[in-house]
Amino acid sequence: MVEILHDNLVETFLVDDDHGTPLLVMEYLAGRSVAQVLGQAKKRGELVPVEVALAVLRAAADVI
Repeated sequence: MVEILHDNLVETFLVDDDHGTPLLVMEYLAGRSVAQVLGQAKKRGELVPVEVALAVLRAAADVI
């Protein structure tokens, strides 16, 4: 199993199998996900503002 630890990703505590059903136990973070933000913009027929998209990319790329 590969462990990825990053400030901008939720931590996965357990990956298991519960009688044939995959089971993930992950850290809970309050707030909206990127998928929710993109979905809401798409539903409204809008684009995500450039500054928001850049902030997400910067956070994802911040590995130091």
